[in-house]
Amino acid sequence: MKRPTLLLVLLVCAASVVSGCKLGPAPTAPADTPTPRDLTPTHVPATPTLPTPTPTPVPPTTTAPVVSATNTPSPELAPSATPVPTSPQERWQVRTLLAGPGEPGRLYALIGDLPAGFDGARTPWFLISDDYGENWSDFPGGLPAQECVRNVNLDYATPDALYASTCQGLYRWSGSEWTLIAPQETRMVAVVYGKPEVIWAANFRPRAGAVIRSSDGGASWTAAADGLVHFNGVANVAIDPRDSNALYGVIMPKYAGSYLRRGTGGGQWKTMPTPLDNSQIGVGMTIDGANGALYVVVKVPSHQLWRSINPNMPDVDEVQWELVHDFGRDVQVELLASGWSPGGLALYANLSPLDWQDASYALVGDPVLHRSLDGGRTWTPLLLPVLPT
Repeated sequence: MKRPTLLLVLLVCAASVVSGCKLGPAPTAPADTPTPRDLTPTHVPATPTLPTPTPTPVPPTTTAPVVSATNTPSPELAPSATPVPTSPQERWQVRTLLAGPGEPGRLYALIGDLPAGFDGARTPWFLISDDYGENWSDFPGGLPAQECVRNVNLDYATPDALYASTCQGLYRWSGSEWTLIAPQETRMVAVVYGKPEVIWAANFRPRAGAVIRSSDGGASWTAAADGLVHFNGVANVAIDPRDSNALYGVIMPKYAGSYLRRGTGGGQWKTMPTPLDNSQIGVGMTIDGANGALYVVVKVPSHQLWRSINPNMPDVDEVQWELVHDFGRDVQVELLASGWSPGGLALYANLSPLDWQDASYALVGDPVLHRSLDGGRTWTPLLLPVLPT
């Protein structure tokens, strides 16, 4: 299959995501691994810094009034007038963003064409940045399993230890090639910090167990979803790097109520309260590796960024949440990742302009990757290469 060409003469070895692929031999990288090419966008329009809303949000590094997750009325928050600028990435969306270890660590971006969905894009691209997102290049090894990459995840204890969930199974990047380590189909995986043999996964076929676990590096898998209440599986799984017994999951959205779940290393799960009396949250979440704080985005009454500084309390009803930022009703937010920045925690999210007056809450623009360098108070775009339309 011929690949589209970037406007900056980039050839990305990516795969279209469709189901029904047949199992084949694991592809290998060419003998001479190509040098990543610069993909700095040209003729980029000016992109204003998003203003800080009123009231002043709570920065993660300060002590703030804590709001209980249960029996709490919605705060009266003024909607933030946060216009989302246009970007060269129009008609493309960052599906997964990973911030590698180090200061700063390498950034990885799995990008797909719109419209987005849980099963992946038709034409995924895999890019990397080694200068904190200022410039991007194609990942030298491309992507494995032509036409069915669903997600790419990372073992955060080891640089470039990547895992690709595909319709052919789970692949691992060895530093020179992708190797098929398991025929098991997964939506995404999370690796226990410092124990690469222990892999948790959101199962692509939830009737066989919404969450599964391998204790031998993917050679065998067992169901690990005892007590997990869900509609149609799990969209996201994360593990606290400081505590392998603290797992968090977001179930596939469907009805009202909490979508957040908390699990243990033994595979027992409980429903975890979300902010504003179990308000619906997006499927994106991230954990601050320095202190274990959990970040989620509440979807109503407006899109708001919340964090819990004690998400692993023994009693889930004692988990507390605090508001970090209110984006207002005109912006839809998808939380992607967190990582190092010179000033502390950096957060990454897709922001999309939203017509909240429309009965269907219709999007009126494409998602644009943004980054916050002050713990979520202000957001600015991270421009990506110009991709073909």
